[in-house]
Amino acid sequence: MRVFGAVMTLAGILLAGFAFFVFDPSIETSGGRVNNIGLLQTQQNMLIVGCVVGAIGALLAAFGGLGNGGKVRPAGKVAPEDLSVRQRTFLDAIRYSKVPLAKSMLELGHVRADDKLPGDHDWLQLAVKLKARTIIPVLLEFGASPSRPDSVGKTAIKIADELGDAELSAQLRCVAEGMANVSYASAHTLGPEQSGAGPSSDDERLTRLSKLAELRDRGALTAEEFAAEKRRLLLA
Repeated sequence: MRVFGAVMTLAGILLAGFAFFVFDPSIETSGGRVNNIGLLQTQQNMLIVGCVVGAIGALLAAFGGLGNGGKVRPAGKVAPEDLSVRQRTFLDAIRYSKVPLAKSMLELGHVRADDKLPGDHDWLQLAVKLKARTIIPVLLEFGASPSRPDSVGKTAIKIADELGDAELSAQLRCVAEGMANVSYASAHTLGPEQSGAGPSSDDERLTRLSKLAELRDRGALTAEEFAAEKRRLLLA
């Protein structure tokens, strides 16, 4: 908006300058040059238009970049200027399918898979919206939830449905069901006092991992569900 305002200001100045310094409203007669009323009117109109365009352009250049104009950004609209440096880097990793970079940032804790962004989406919802198929499994591996709703109730699954991507929607529903199975199995095997909170010590982590391994061995959890829960415990 500021660039557009600057262009308008320049155009207005050029038009007004042309009308005042270059445009000649006089005509040649037998008695010499005399001003023509019609040309004088044209000159006046050009001056007025030039001044108005220049003034509007100056206002746009001065105030066109101030914030968001008091408007509420729609859910899911993420502006880079609202993000931290690390979040902008991770956003680029999603947009350009930089899988090693995304994994590295998640492993180092520079971002979390379930971070809530200024536009009210989380990373998984944004990745689904951008159709970042190579990044979505990475986010799921690090604990992103397909069932987490934004402020208007949309989940990553719902976004995939709206995009008409049946394959991705089915994949996300499968992961969501797996997470529900893990929560159910953990609550009934580890006990509600253990499953509801993160481990407080290394011994407790080992105990919970051992019980999860038993669930996997009995077929109550798939290998993928076990790996996701194991990573969640280790990162807790």
